[in-house]
Amino acid sequence: MYGKALRSFIRGEGVDVSQVRFDTEAPTGQYFKEVKVGIEFRFNIFVKDPRRVVSLLKINEEYIAKAKYLHITGITPALSDSCYKAVIKAIDLAKKHKVKVVFDPNFRPKLWSEERAREVLLEIAAKSDIILPDINLFGGGINQLNVKTVILNIE
Repeated sequence: MYGKALRSFIRGEGVDVSQVRFDTEAPTGQYFKEVKVGIEFRFNIFVKDPRRVVSLLKINEEYIAKAKYLHITGITPALSDSCYKAVIKAIDLAKKHKVKVVFDPNFRPKLWSEERAREVLLEIAAKSDIILPDINLFGGGINQLNVKTVILNIE
C-alpha cells in the first residue's frame, strides 16, 4: 500500500514511473533522515531482503536507451551484491547507448565497509560522465576517499 502511494506521489511530480514494479512478497524499503538543530539524527529501515527485490528486477535496455541521463546513487550498490550487479548492468547499458551517467556517491558508512565502499564508488565514478559532490566524502565517512581522489583515479 505504501509503495503504491509513493509511486502515485512521484508520478504527480512528473516523474515517469512506467518501469516501477511491485513484489507482493516484499514491502517497499524505506530510508528516513531527520536533521534537528545542526545535529543529524538518522534511522534506516530496509524491509525484507533487498537481494530478493533486486533479483526480480528486469532492467529494460530499451527504456535506458531512450533516456537522456541515468542517475545512479551509491546507496543501491551498498545494499547487496545483486544490487551492485544491477547498478553495473544499468551503467553498462547506458554507456552502450551513449546515455550520460550521473553519479551521486551518497555514501552511507553504516551500509558497508570502507574498503568495499572505496572499491565500488571509485568503479562507478570511473564509468560516470557527471559526479555529484557528496559532503560525506569531504572529511567525513571514508577518510581517504574524497573528490580529489575520485578525480585522480578516473583521469
